[in-house]
Amino acid sequence: MMNRTGPSDHRLVALGWYLGCYRICLTVLPLQFRRKHGNEICAVVAARLESAARSGGRMGVFRTWLFEMTDLVRAAGNQWRCLLLVRRDPGPQPGSRQSVIQFLSRSLSAVWSDLRYAGRTLIKRPGFAAVAILSLALGIGASSAVFSVINSTVLRPLPFDDPGRLMVLLERDTRGGSDLTSALNFLDWEDQSASFDHLAAWTHWSYTLTGGDEPTKVMGLRASAALFDVLGVHPVLGRPFTPDEQILGRDKVVVLNHAFWAARYAADPGILGQTIVLDDEEFEIVGIMPAGFAFPDDPDVVLYRPLALYPWEASVRAIRMFDVIGRLAPGATADLARAEFDAIAARMGQQYPETNEGWTVSVTPAQDSMVGDPAPLLILFGAVGFVLLIACTNIASLLLARARDRQREIAIRMALGAKRGRVARRATL
Repeated sequence: MMNRTGPSDHRLVALGWYLGCYRICLTVLPLQFRRKHGNEICAVVAARLESAARSGGRMGVFRTWLFEMTDLVRAAGNQWRCLLLVRRDPGPQPGSRQSVIQFLSRSLSAVWSDLRYAGRTLIKRPGFAAVAILSLALGIGASSAVFSVINSTVLRPLPFDDPGRLMVLLERDTRGGSDLTSALNFLDWEDQSASFDHLAAWTHWSYTLTGGDEPTKVMGLRASAALFDVLGVHPVLGRPFTPDEQILGRDKVVVLNHAFWAARYAADPGILGQTIVLDDEEFEIVGIMPAGFAFPDDPDVVLYRPLALYPWEASVRAIRMFDVIGRLAPGATADLARAEFDAIAARMGQQYPETNEGWTVSVTPAQDSMVGDPAPLLILFGAVGFVLLIACTNIASLLLARARDRQREIAIRMALGAKRGRVARRATL
């Protein structure tokens, strides 16, 4: 029996011959271009030849093949011409100043185009813009406000020299509660403690400042001379007061806060040695604290004077009205100081049972004592962060709804050759 070939078999042989010739002729294209687009070009030409065979027969296939060959020659000429131009003028080298300028120019142009598009979108959809802006403003504003408080109180260390070695000492009643300490207890602590380089006591005191247009209430500290050594902060002008000035009659000196000095005395350095009147008594100004320094326990404090004990303070152990802070000695630790003060408190309880029995001394890092328990602030920050997360989720939902409505627009942009990154940026505007 003889094998017969039908018309369709002859057409397939003819199409294969034409396509094989075309594939051979593709070698006229540059190698890199051919490797990247050769298979795609052959698939397009094969589809066109098959369509011509169905509609125009052999002559249609021949005309289509001839047209494609002509187009191939023209495309090859264009590709080789572009390749030669690139080799002659490769453009700015990567990393050169010109390439960086071109990259920045393209980037800024794209950003400006996106911003204009965003502006047009906001104008067209004012309701969407209002909801998005208000949601973000609420979440970001609340988060920023709470974080600024946490940063200034919890995260940022105290503005003193080596603040980790500062300890606050408080007396605690084992029957419940805590309190400040008395002057006599503080003096005993100074004599018996070896774990602290310095101990300093202070108490707040309100004064009436006269000598201006009208009397002014100001807040000050009566502090022991060691306070500035404990904090590691000293006057930027003049001097601190000395231990010899912690005696009644010799205590008529003050050190002024920098902001108070600048506001009331116009930052006049000649104010040193002059006097001010506090509660109808004259005090000599001997020093000015550095700019930016504020007493952490009370930022309203504007002046410091020596702690000269009044007779009732120096004779009554039960009057507990003084804060105490200390700087650990080299090699000492907080645990060592706590053990030492447990022993001191026990001895004083035996010596002065009427006022000290049942009382202990707590030694707490100054950062923890002055800041307090950070848990409420951290919980608040977590709650505010959750609000910001909800706001971002709502805006993301709105953007997804808009993107679904813009599917046709996005498809057109992709078909026109827009890059995925650019389309993604536009989708979020």
